Amino acid sequence: MKINRYLLAFMLFTWAGIASLQAQCPQNFLQIQPQMDGQQMLLVAYNQGGAMPIDLVVDFGDNSGSVTNIMTSAFTWQHSYPAPGTYNVCVIGTDNNGCADTVCVPVVAQPCSQSQFN
Repeated sequence: MKINRYLLAFMLFTWAGIASLQAQCPQNFLQIQPQMDGQQMLLVAYNQGGAMPIDLVVDFGDNSGSVTNIMTSAFTWQHSYPAPGTYNVCVIGTDNNGCADTVCVPVVAQPCSQSQFN
């Protein structure tokens, strides 16, 4: 019976430790700003309180795969979409303390205008 009490005490201690770590994580520490120009996107990510450095994974929403980077300050990506349409861009960040944040925003890729080719 003593083993069960020790196991229960360990589980409660572990849960309390995890809960306190989660309470220390900043909420919504990752901010992104996509800027579209036709089918070209400039995506800027900002840290709003996460512990640096932040591991970032970017999914551009067009099945082109994901990009992984380490952010030590604001980070910028450029991406070209294969066709006009609406794409869901997601950035997942994990800070140096293990806190995670995910931000997803829809972007609209427009057809290239004729003037862009002249």
